[in-house]
Amino acid sequence: MEVAPAVNLDPKIREGLANAAVALAREAKYYSAATVEFLVDADTGAYYFIEVNPRVQVEHTVTEMVTGIDIVQAQIQIAQGLELHGAEMNLPRQQKLRLHVTPCSAA
Repeated sequence: MEVAPAVNLDPKIREGLANAAVALAREAKYYSAATVEFLVDADTGAYYFIEVNPRVQVEHTVTEMVTGIDIVQAQIQIAQGLELHGAEMNLPRQQKLRLHVTPCSAA
């Protein structure tokens, strides 16, 4: 079962993780769908980079549910040369992205 967004994650840590993932992608000049993974120390709140998976992963449907963004469609549009925040795609910037808590159930 996937639970998203993580219910016990401090919003400041979530923001730090998002900022670190965006900074990593910018530094690498990577402009497509990817999963950036971190480990978070529950006691200290420190987080550590694990890996980047430069592809859509099986969990992408959970991300789509909580962000309202069709990741597969977005990846195709990026490959076509459209701008993430341009008129055609009109995706929000990271700091304006809103997460929607959705009920979940075990399969």
